[in-house]
Amino acid sequence: MKPEELTHIGAMLENIQRNVSVIAEGHVVLNQRLDEFALRFDRMDARFDQMEMRFNVRFDRLEARVDRLETKVDALDARVGRLETKVDGLEVFAVDAQRRLQRIETHLELEPSIEPSVRPGTPRRTSTGGPPGRRKKS
Repeated sequence: MKPEELTHIGAMLENIQRNVSVIAEGHVVLNQRLDEFALRFDRMDARFDQMEMRFNVRFDRLEARVDRLETKVDALDARVGRLETKVDGLEVFAVDAQRRLQRIETHLELEPSIEPSVRPGTPRRTSTGGPPGRRKKS
């Protein structure tokens, strides 16, 4: 080989060596960045785990509260059902009592004390327009 060729090959080898050094330095920088990214990812993963635990605790508490509310609503629903049954019974009793009272008044030939259009539980008025009270016998 000629000395010019050796010089040319030497220059090419130096150029390749510089390029390999640049690539190696870039590889080191990339490794450092990947390590930093992995560290940040681990921190974010730990934070996410903490948030998930907090969420689960709060969700469990909320679920327990909802369960207690459902129990209370069910109990109230049962009480309302019993009250409706009692009110229905009272309405039946009031209608029956009104019919019986009207029969008694008819039998005794008294003025009716409850107008048929008035529902039980509403204030009554006497024939004089005043408040309810004792009536005089005619």
